[in-house]
Amino acid sequence: MFPENIEYCIQIMNGTVTPPVTKYQSSIKLARYDISFVQNATFFINNGQGLTELQRNLAIKLTNKYRRQYKKMGIYIDKIVENPVWATPLRKVDRTKSFDVDNESIYLKFPYDQERIKELHQQIRDGQLITEGSQSNWKQTERYWKFDLIEPNMVVLWSWARDNGFVPSDDAKKIYDKYQEIQLNKKKYSIHAIVEDGKLKIQNAPEELQEYWNTNIAKLDIKEQIKSCTDLAIKIDFDLLNYYNYNSIQQKILSDRKINLDCTLKEAVFNCLDLGYDKIAIGLNSHSPKNILEVKGIKSVFISRGYEPSQFVVNAKNTALNNASEFHLADETTKIVVTDRMSRLNNTTFNFECDVMIGYGMYSQRSLFNSNKVISLPPVEEQEELPF
Repeated sequence: MFPENIEYCIQIMNGTVTPPVTKYQSSIKLARYDISFVQNATFFINNGQGLTELQRNLAIKLTNKYRRQYKKMGIYIDKIVENPVWATPLRKVDRTKSFDVDNESIYLKFPYDQERIKELHQQIRDGQLITEGSQSNWKQTERYWKFDLIEPNMVVLWSWARDNGFVPSDDAKKIYDKYQEIQLNKKKYSIHAIVEDGKLKIQNAPEELQEYWNTNIAKLDIKEQIKSCTDLAIKIDFDLLNYYNYNSIQQKILSDRKINLDCTLKEAVFNCLDLGYDKIAIGLNSHSPKNILEVKGIKSVFISRGYEPSQFVVNAKNTALNNASEFHLADETTKIVVTDRMSRLNNTTFNFECDVMIGYGMYSQRSLFNSNKVISLPPVEEQEELPF
């Protein structure tokens, strides 16, 4: 027999239509990499939606590819391949890539593209995009991705959409221009702390924050006021930090919650103690001799400052590191904990809530373990031999 249309051939391939002759062969044996396309094409055909131009071209190629198997079923496809006939209409795909907004959300509309979707998922995992779970996922039927309309999302998505050929709406451009104005003039809009007439003052704070500050923070000493700024997401002017004579390391520590410091572990620890952070967790990602020597040096200076040896705890698998201290379990008096695994800080037998966590990149943004401040240090160079 001669098939009347290509759709019939696809349905034979998929096994949804019985061939006229089954003496020699009753079904098409598809290559593994053709199965997915045939199943998808059959779905659109059975729903009367038809195939796109690209799908039609591939359907013709596959029909011709399996011509010998068709022949064993009594189906001769040469004519239909040479002059294709279709039972369903050509399906046109909306390939629009648009960037739009409303009062609450950002909408990225684009045809399904696995690579672009992976890129957005990665930016969510990396914390570059802020989402609210199921509200920020690819909508298969509507073919758009929805994000909350907030400044970080707008800035990141605008750059990503521009690089991927999206066309922004006029409303989206107005919103982006507004955020750009804020980005370029942060001091004009951002909440930040300054020194004025010898006192710390908050600029651009909403009424509720200013009231909270006046009631709870303004009465504290200046060191605690400055430390409170980071907890309240208030930026600190470096002029203010210079005014109160903080050194360069202390200025970096005070400036943000997550900091990269280019200094030694000892410098990071004792500058934190000088600033009044007295619950410090140190995470070592190796047991190098240099690391162990530095831990011993920190303990020595710590005790020379009047602290008790029991307030310095080392908890690790490595014997050489454990030998740096005779105390291995934290209690309410503990000031410093050194460990080779941050997960030890929060378990049923060892509970240490730190003010500052210091490490060499062994932790991620998802494992802060109740620390208000996270400091990352550059890697330590290895020594060839243990010094003991």
